[in-house]
Amino acid sequence: VFSATSADRDNFKRFLQIDSQVIRENSLLNLRSEIKPTGAEVQFVWAGRIDELKALNLVLSALEQLPAQNSWRLHVIGDGPCKVALQATSAALKLDKRILWHGQVPREQVLDIMRDADVHLLPSIMDSNPTVLLEAFEMGLPSIALDQFGARDLITPETGFKVSLNTVEKVIEQFSEHMTFCLNNHAALDVMKTNVLRRQAALHWDVTLRQVRDIYEKVAHE
Repeated sequence: VFSATSADRDNFKRFLQIDSQVIRENSLLNLRSEIKPTGAEVQFVWAGRIDELKALNLVLSALEQLPAQNSWRLHVIGDGPCKVALQATSAALKLDKRILWHGQVPREQVLDIMRDADVHLLPSIMDSNPTVLLEAFEMGLPSIALDQFGARDLITPETGFKVSLNTVEKVIEQFSEHMTFCLNNHAALDVMKTNVLRRQAALHWDVTLRQVRDIYEKVAHE
């Protein structure tokens, strides 16, 4: 039995008394060789289906709490049923002039936008190993994500920020604090980007396929 995340593994053990090996359902393929140094205006990026489970509203609420003097821009990639309402929210919060709504675009354009960004935001309430998180790793981006599911396994203190599960208000506060750190510490952010590049090798498809092969070979010889 393979589990996609450590949480799945723990649930198999807890409820079914079955041991399983954690093997992600996706991995990295195209690796970036050098970082993009952080500029004066920090570029945040969010990508996904704009629905309730992806929780883009948490990001908007966190952005409202950022110090007014900081220079930033948010790139929103994707479409969905909550888009119009969230655009209205961003206008009500006076954030709309700092947000670019790219809509649904081809994957290569998604990667181009992420390649020019500085920090990836992942407030999803429910996700296993989201492809967009692996794409952020491919592009050398640190991520800020909820401390659950695949993000818990993939993000380390050196490569991003994990937001503990708490009340909505506390989650928003933590997102805002981590984003403020990125805005005020460009050198530290660039170090995190470098750490993401160093972590890429461990998350490559070659490693994942080797793990699967070794398990099958072990089973075949037992």
